[in-house]
Amino acid sequence: MLPRPSWHFFCVLVLCEALVRGEGTCYYPDRVTVASADVPCFSGDAGSPCCSKNAICLSNGYCMSIIQPFGLSRGSCSDSQWSSASGCKDVCSSVTNVRNGGCSLPLLRYDGKEALYCANSIVSNGTDLACAGGAPPFTLPDASIITNKAILANASCPLSSVSPTAPPTPVNTSSPTSNPGDIPTASQDNDHENRKVAAVGAGVGVPLGVLFVCSLAWALFERNRRLSMLQSMSRQAVTTQEQSDRIPMMKFRVANQNIIPPQELGVHS
Repeated sequence: MLPRPSWHFFCVLVLCEALVRGEGTCYYPDRVTVASADVPCFSGDAGSPCCSKNAICLSNGYCMSIIQPFGLSRGSCSDSQWSSASGCKDVCSSVTNVRNGGCSLPLLRYDGKEALYCANSIVSNGTDLACAGGAPPFTLPDASIITNKAILANASCPLSSVSPTAPPTPVNTSSPTSNPGDIPTASQDNDHENRKVAAVGAGVGVPLGVLFVCSLAWALFERNRRLSMLQSMSRQAVTTQEQSDRIPMMKFRVANQNIIPPQELGVHS
């Protein structure tokens, strides 16, 4: 017979559940489904918007994916009740079939001043483009990138966020033993890039120059050898002609001058 679990066992279970459902747990808008692949973007007790570990957290509470499909999305929230204090905004609430998962935020149109987005998808209404399901389009506030959360959790950034519209506030990241001259400046970075470009150019140009010089030297060598061969052949021809001029003409002589030439035989009667 198995022993009955004691109250200590139930206390451990409750404690483990509390730890699992702590700040690191994120929920979709249905308030039940746990987004196991999401992490909170902000720190605090009031809750935080959550994004995938493969996405960039934005300060406006939304996410920017860096894997397919690219784009903005509404993730989850570490506050299971999605209260206003958490900063989690469910702009996809009109699309009920995505309340238990993420929701993409495609751009509907941009007129140069205002950008309008849709929840989950865009369709054609016969004459123009509109949000799916007749949902009204909406705007999103500007945002900066949270550099120490989600995909950028291990990034070595000195700033907690990067804004595209405002210059970042300088942060002193030097240690007590560091030298201010050790911190690279913009000019040093430019010099480093210029040296890299020069090194690449030298690496490409030097072999080409050596190849050109070798080709030119080989061409000159072949030309000189050909001229030497022609001059040698010309000298041999002259020498042969001179030798033939010095050889005396030989006269053919009869070996025996006493030989009687053939004569007709006399006719005897």
